[in-house]
Amino acid sequence: MKLKTKTYQTEYSRMKSQQQQKLELRERLHPVDLDKLQIENQELLQVLDFKTRDLLDLKRTVGRRGQNLVSLKSKLNDTILSLKNMGQDIKQKEAKYTFTENKEAQNLNDLLTAEVLNQSIKKLNSTFKSPDVHSYLKMEMNLNELRTEQQVWERRCRNQRQTIILLEHQLKQAAPVSYSRSRSTFRTTRSFSSKSADSTLKQRDKVNFPHATPTTPMLL
Repeated sequence: MKLKTKTYQTEYSRMKSQQQQKLELRERLHPVDLDKLQIENQELLQVLDFKTRDLLDLKRTVGRRGQNLVSLKSKLNDTILSLKNMGQDIKQKEAKYTFTENKEAQNLNDLLTAEVLNQSIKKLNSTFKSPDVHSYLKMEMNLNELRTEQQVWERRCRNQRQTIILLEHQLKQAAPVSYSRSRSTFRTTRSFSSKSADSTLKQRDKVNFPHATPTTPMLL
């Protein structure tokens, strides 16, 4: 019962407020000219039609601009990618340029070193004096003669050694006492002949090669 009473009271308050609003609105109303309203409505409809057409044109323009924006965005992405590639190419070319500069500096240093070495070689060539060809040929001929004589003496020595061995063997078989005496006598004769041969070779070397350094005598 209380709930119904409360509901009725709320409905009564709402209807009373609506009645009050209608009374206030009625006081504000004034006589209306229908022809004027119709003319104003037509004008407003024309304006509305114009605005609607303008809005449709704007929508079509926005659509075209949207397509252009998408294409421009795609071109922008391509341009950014190409710029990145160009940046990488520039870095690689800078690295190659730096390497080339370092290589050029190294080549320049090598060239300077080679020039200094070339100058020193030229200076050495200018101061160097080669021996006379005639004297060189003469020395070469003398050297060949000495080598030939050395070979002859070596063959003679080998023959003498073989003869000595044979004689020693024969003497040993014949008489031991006479063998020892003859052996000592032969050694004395051999040393004397070796000394005389060495002195002869030294004198020959002095005559043929006056500026040559002394060498160790060959033992026969």
